[in-house]
Amino acid sequence: MSTSTAMSCVTGVTDPYIRVKVKGQDGTELFFKIRRDAKLKKLMNVYCDRCTMDLISTVFLFDGCRIQGKQTPDEVIY
Repeated sequence: MSTSTAMSCVTGVTDPYIRVKVKGQDGTELFFKIRRDAKLKKLMNVYCDRCTMDLISTVFLFDGCRIQGKQTPDEVIY
């Protein structure tokens, strides 16, 4: 059984950091501030640790498309 998690972007283009809201299926929301060139695997690991979830059974989505840990926020958004 996998858990779906949605991500959304809240930032300007010139800022080297991006604020990301991660919303779980149960409606809980966590906010993160990460660099635009950081791999999303870091964010995924921290989210799963905080929510005591298994990373392997969790699916991260942005606008309905699956996100991979090797991607950066800039690769996902644009």
